[in-house]
Amino acid sequence: MPQPQKKKPRLEYSAESEKDPTMTTIEVGLLESINNKLAVLEILHQDIKDLNSSLEFKIPEQTQDNPEQAIKGFMHSTVKLPKDTVNNITFHHVHRLGSNNKNLDTKCPRPIVAKFEHYKQKELVKSKGKELRGTTFGLNDHSG
Repeated sequence: MPQPQKKKPRLEYSAESEKDPTMTTIEVGLLESINNKLAVLEILHQDIKDLNSSLEFKIPEQTQDNPEQAIKGFMHSTVKLPKDTVNNITFHHVHRLGSNNKNLDTKCPRPIVAKFEHYKQKELVKSKGKELRGTTFGLNDHSG
C-alpha cells in the first residue's frame, strides 16, 4: 500500500515576513513574542539600575518640605558629612512616597527616595549610615 504524502505547512505572509518568504506565521508570532519579552526585560533592567543608585531616607516632615534640601541638611547635620561634600552630591530626582500628610504625623513620616546621579556618592552616604544607630532616623538601600 502506498504511504500517504504529508501535507506541507501552508505559508502565510504578514508585513514582517514579506522580506523573508520562508517564514511561517508561527515563526513570525514567535519572534513577536520574543521581542515583547525583551522589551519587558529592558524595563526591568532599568528598574534594577535605578534601585542600585537610590536610597530611602526616614526623616521628619516639615511644612513646605523640599525633599532634596531636607536630605542635604540631614546628611550634613545627622550623618556628619562635610558641607562641601554634601553640596557636591547631585540627584536625578528626590521625592517623598505616598500622599501628602496634612497632619505631619511625626510617628510615621513619609520616606524620601533619592536617586543619586553617581553611584559612589550613594555608597559614601550609605557607609555613614552607622551614625544613625540609636536615633529615630533611617537609611535604607533597596538594591539587594
